[in-house]
Amino acid sequence: MSLLEIKDLTIYYRLQGGWVHAIENVSVNLESGERLGLVGESGCGKTTLAYSITFLLPNNAYLKSGTIKFEGKDLTKIAIKKDGGINMFAEGLRDIRWKEISIIFQSAMNSFNPVMTIGDQIAEAIQTHESIGRQETEERIRGLYEIVGIPKDRMDSFPHEYSGGMRQRSLIAMSIALNPKLIIADEPTTALDVITQDRILAELVKLQKSSNSSMIIISHDISIVAQLSTKIAIMYAGEIVEMAPTREIFKAPRHPYTMALLKAFPSIRGEKRRLVTIPGSPPDLVNPPKGCRFSPRCPFAKDKCKNEEPQLREVSADHSSACHFFEEIFEVR
Repeated sequence: MSLLEIKDLTIYYRLQGGWVHAIENVSVNLESGERLGLVGESGCGKTTLAYSITFLLPNNAYLKSGTIKFEGKDLTKIAIKKDGGINMFAEGLRDIRWKEISIIFQSAMNSFNPVMTIGDQIAEAIQTHESIGRQETEERIRGLYEIVGIPKDRMDSFPHEYSGGMRQRSLIAMSIALNPKLIIADEPTTALDVITQDRILAELVKLQKSSNSSMIIISHDISIVAQLSTKIAIMYAGEIVEMAPTREIFKAPRHPYTMALLKAFPSIRGEKRRLVTIPGSPPDLVNPPKGCRFSPRCPFAKDKCKNEEPQLREVSADHSSACHFFEEIFEVR
């Protein structure tokens, strides 16, 4: 049994102009100890997919189909209303959040209560799930501050008294406070300098390995995803278009969008090459294009791509691609 099983997940947002097809028919399995990287342009559905695991979605989000199982327990039966709407305060979700699944939010400033000290907020998360005294809680927080490189005497400071980097690090400390089985990291190194970033990422991986927990890493920075993940899912316009082990994605990409992303990112290894931009913009998800959603921007697109939607197909045992012509494209890349 996988730690996390997402099957055929489809989530829409209701707007005045229509339904936004935020996620369509997404399936992901995550085993204990695995680290999954989610990569794609802004608006492709990465954050919606990640936050749907604990149903931290706005009121206009609706589950159209699919299931989310954590340790075999179907969370959609807990959080989904009869009309498909999401009850983010459903009984049973609080037992899972932070204790079993934690999130490193991208916007650290907006993640903390401005009228409570950072230490009190971390303590609240710990004491909500564990029956321990104040002294023991403070000892644990001091240990967490040491891990993320924040002076211990700053526990009683308020969020506005921290720098952006310190707020981000304290949020990381909060996310690992209860040794969760799954950590969702949404741009975890935002506002961190490269030296602190490297140390924090190394510490995160060390903690994840020691506890055999799993991680989902969301980032636009392919180098961070390459450093942290064991496998990568490439998302485009609400769909997963390719999924494979990290090394395989970089060595032998089998989707034109993946190839374009890799060519658009500079590398310090190998021969120097000219960076390539991806023409056009992602499609309007209120009215997504027929067929392959990447076809209007794809240099390899054929008539079939514009009329028939490709399904995620197996390239090898643990590598899949949603491209009609992934074999031909790989030969000419």
